[in-house]
Amino acid sequence: MNILIMGLPKSGTSGLAMMIFAAFPGCVRNLERIQFTKDEELAQGKVVCKELIDHPNKIAIHGKHYVKYDKLVKIVRDPRDRLVSGILYGGFNTIVNKLDVRDHFLERLKAKEANPMSVTCMELVSILKINAKTNYPFEIPSLGSEAYFLNVIENLEANFNMPQYTIKYEEFVEKKLAGLQDFLEVEFVKTDVDFSRTSRTKTHGEWKNWLTPEDIEQFKPIFDPIIKKYNYEDWTINETPYINPEKSSKWAEAKINERYEMYLRGEAAKKLKEEQERLAKEQAQNNPS
Repeated sequence: MNILIMGLPKSGTSGLAMMIFAAFPGCVRNLERIQFTKDEELAQGKVVCKELIDHPNKIAIHGKHYVKYDKLVKIVRDPRDRLVSGILYGGFNTIVNKLDVRDHFLERLKAKEANPMSVTCMELVSILKINAKTNYPFEIPSLGSEAYFLNVIENLEANFNMPQYTIKYEEFVEKKLAGLQDFLEVEFVKTDVDFSRTSRTKTHGEWKNWLTPEDIEQFKPIFDPIIKKYNYEDWTINETPYINPEKSSKWAEAKINERYEMYLRGEAAKKLKEEQERLAKEQAQNNPS
């Protein structure tokens, strides 16, 4: 049985995929490379593929590959929590070596922790240069992509004749997995896979401490369709919001610095290679054959 897992970024796709991988020993694991899965692997019926819906044209690009799978598992998450998660993880990929942006972002994030209603999520989004309304949100997090997510899901439901199951992120973290186990005809096993780079709180409803009235005005038209489709709750925010620095600014700073160290190592390796090539070229010029 070939299994396809689909969801938006920051919706638990990696954790879900790893759990399903572990339940099918010997399966071919495919992470976001559906187009590269070999036909001979699919013929064996042991492919488990995770595909992010992070591009509005994915359904058109990869449609011919979807028909090769026997079952489809979709994971969805409250878009408001995905927004918060995306902001905090966003610096890992968008700031990189921009230390002035890092410092400004962390300063405003700490100000929001001190007074959650004093800094909007949109301000933090703007600092990270993420456009919540863009049609092509290639930067991570891919905010504002709920509309084409729903379009992809509707297309899959209408045009691809395969059994489909939808699990909510909230059900996944609370380990409400009986329905998914029945769907896949398998029993999940405990795994020790490390998700420390992408996992943060493993909770939900955090948006109630983050979104301001201005944010709600901005994001409600974008998020309402998916909120209504999957029966998420209303837009009531907490009267006394609290943001835990350990799970926000300190976590984000650690991730940004981690990426910065990766950047420095990459730059050092690049310079070393360039120096080696220069010396080799110089040696060849001094010692012509």
